[in-house]
Amino acid sequence: MSLAIVFPVSGTTWTRGGSGRVAWSATGSSVGGTMEVALCDATDPDNVLPVADLAAGVRTDRGSLTVDVSPTWPPSQSYAIRVVVDNDAEPPVYSPRFSVI
Repeated sequence: MSLAIVFPVSGTTWTRGGSGRVAWSATGSSVGGTMEVALCDATDPDNVLPVADLAAGVRTDRGSLTVDVSPTWPPSQSYAIRVVVDNDAEPPVYSPRFSVI
């Protein structure tokens, strides 16, 4: 299966206490499987660290998801979304870095 995060893109800003959109494109034989979505600190691209689990059991063919942006997340310009497809040996997929204010 091939999965690509199409939103957020570089330059996106989410506001704490609001909501954010995550969108992806999935193709291949495992479309319709499930995945986990997490917010990560990508300050160091060689050591991306999870900050918050955003959703689990999301169908890969869903295409998008709206998440609550916690007011407790520290403001940063170095967040990324990480998607891990359940029961798939492929490595995690990351979005470009974006901001939370």
